[in-house]
Order: sequence, then C-alpha cells, then structure tokens
Amino acid sequence: MLKEIFVISEGLLLLHYSSDRSRSEDDQAIMSSGLLTAIRDFSTHTRSDVLESFSTENEYFIFAPDSEGKRVVVGVFDRRAQVPIARKALEKTIDLLAQIDMPLDQGRQLSPEVKERFRAQVEQTSQQLFGTEQIVSFVDELLSKRSDIPLAFVVDVEERKAIAKFARPRPLFKDSHVNEFLLMHSTLCRTISNLGIGDSYVYFTLSSPEYTVAACWSGNILSVASGAMRTREGNVLGAAVNLCYHDSVDSLAEISDELSLSSRLLMKKSGDIKHLEGEDIALLGEIALSTLVKNLDGFFKALNRRTFTAFDVVTSSKPSKRLRLQRESSGDIEASILSHVQ
Repeated sequence: MLKEIFVISEGLLLLHYSSDRSRSEDDQAIMSSGLLTAIRDFSTHTRSDVLESFSTENEYFIFAPDSEGKRVVVGVFDRRAQVPIARKALEKTIDLLAQIDMPLDQGRQLSPEVKERFRAQVEQTSQQLFGTEQIVSFVDELLSKRSDIPLAFVVDVEERKAIAKFARPRPLFKDSHVNEFLLMHSTLCRTISNLGIGDSYVYFTLSSPEYTVAACWSGNILSVASGAMRTREGNVLGAAVNLCYHDSVDSLAEISDELSLSSRLLMKKSGDIKHLEGEDIALLGEIALSTLVKNLDGFFKALNRRTFTAFDVVTSSKPSKRLRLQRESSGDIEASILSHVQ
C-alpha cells in the first residue's frame, strides 16, 4: 500500500501525504526525524532525469522528478506492494502536481486548502490502485442508488479474492462467480500476451442480445459489473469504471476511437481457424483464443445462463490494442485485432 508522499524542493518540504492522518498534521515536524531528514538529503542529490529507490526492512522508497524537473516526489510504500503499481501511483501523483500552482519564491507556502485537496486526491489514487477497506462502503453506496446493476464485485488481483460485492437480491452473488472470473482473467492475460498485443488490459465488455457484463482493471483492483436485462452497454461499463477508478467513464477518454485493422480470422465451430485478413497469428495465439472463448462462455453463463455473442477488450499497451470477438448465428466466431491510432 501507499504509506506516504513527500514533495520536496531544494531540501524544503512543500507537500506531504500520510495514510496515517495524524502524521499529516504538521508537515515541517515530519521532516525532523533522522530517517526523513535522510530522505530530504537524498532527494537533494537525486538527478532530475532519473527514478531512484531504496528499501528498508518494512518499506521501500521511490524518488522521481516532477513534470517540470524542479522538485522531487518521494513515495513510501509497504514492502508488500507490487513495484509496478507503486510506480504507477507515483506517476499519478506527479500528474496531480502538474495541476497545482506551485510557489516560485522559496519562502512562499501553499495554502491549507491546496494541501488538503492534494491529500484527498492522493488518498483517492491509493484506493484506486491498492484497494482499502473503504471500498466496501463505496460499492454499496454507489450501487444501492441504481436499479440497472443487480450484481457487481471488486477483486484484489494479488490476493485473488473478492474484497467487495453487491447483489440485489443478495443470494444472486456466488463465490463461483469470482472463481470463474479469475480463471477467465488469467486466460485473457495469457491470450493478449500470446497475440503480442500487451500483457494486461484496461477494460472489457462481454455481452449477449439481452445482457452485458463489464470489467475494469486499475493497479491492484479489478471490478466487475453485470447489467440488468437490456441495460445499455455504456451504462454497465460506466459502473465498472466507477467501481475501479472511483471516477467516471470519461477517465478512459485518452483511448482513441480511431482504429486500424491488424488481423482478422474466423474461428469455426468445428475448431478450425481460418485466416481472413492482415497479419498471421502464431499457433500459440490461436490456441489461447480457443481457450479464451471457452472461459468467456463459462463466466458469462455463470452470471446470465447464456453464451456470449460479443466481446471487446482494450489492452494497456501504448498505443492501445483491441481484441474483438463476434459470434455469428452459425456458431462461428470472427476475431479481430485492432490498433488505436494515436
């Protein structure tokens, strides 16, 4: 988890966040301890163009310059936190700093209102990426006001278990839903890797003519939302994004709508695969796609007792890639790999 954030300029502390609220009360007092004085001194010598880190028995520290290269941002994380997610948390914090009018004069301080807003935004980032106990009440508060999402849950990727769930009526949720989802999630990650289009995804939608299920992935959190009959796909995806990012679907706006076709093939009901257009797909990719279709059906049937007819996943690679599956009336499935044009 994210424990603390320090923003330091020329040895002076400008901003501080701590998951322990009592430690955020007096920022300058924070810097008086021996360890954190060492952080200040280390940050002074950190080169402006590199990311550096060091570890203690229980924590590790990541140092990085802000977007202007004028200040050093220090993140303190629990040793159990995954390094890629910790670095993503620091990147998001640097993005937040770019929105703050930082003081140019060494003696000028930021207002208490700015500091409090920064702390609240970092807390939200921490919840988005690592998950906290607050997510249980957040999920219930968000979905109890809606009638179009009867089932949803949030999964901790590292622990591989549900950390929050919602169902109306309550018996609608079953532990087997999580198991089917995790099996499908693992297969999906392996499939996009074998297809050479990434190693993780941002979100996906899975649907039949009557129902839609959507999932979103951010840091250590996976959210799943299942819509009521004939609920619009955009509304179901919006719910999944809300659960995952504590934000709106607008947070996905940087993903371009302009697409170019990379490859297209037909997966016959008999098991044969026919290349239709674009680049050839490696044998491992074809095998992974066949397994993915079975797992997608297993997951969708567990929630809606139907086979899926359409699947669309956006990968987290840059530029983003897209894998689309469309089941025809014959039972054959057309698979397309597309690239988002930047």
